[in-house]
Amino acid sequence: MPLYVCFYCSSPNKIVTTKKQVIFLNDLAKDDMYARYPAGLSTILQPMYGGQLHYVRFNAVTVVFLVNPKVREHWIVLQRTMSHINRGVPMRFGVWFADPDSASLDPITDPFVQV
Repeated sequence: MPLYVCFYCSSPNKIVTTKKQVIFLNDLAKDDMYARYPAGLSTILQPMYGGQLHYVRFNAVTVVFLVNPKVREHWIVLQRTMSHINRGVPMRFGVWFADPDSASLDPITDPFVQV
């Protein structure tokens, strides 16, 4: 079962376990778009400039956004995420939809995203 760290929840750095609430938008290991990236994890050991991600066909870095469909700013974040995917950024992106009628975006208390 996957574990995610929630940095903005009621208590910081809370570990959240999920079932099927996360919808992944890309998969570096399986998508044809990333076929040109090296598959070996030894690529991660090669030196890189500071702040750059290693282009490797492995889901090493995963970002999950908790999105409320009624909030316009959340859709803007999704648009920017899609531009990162189209540019081939080596990160796996996922979306976790919150209850549109909930005032809270805490996945522990939100009944729509209950774990």
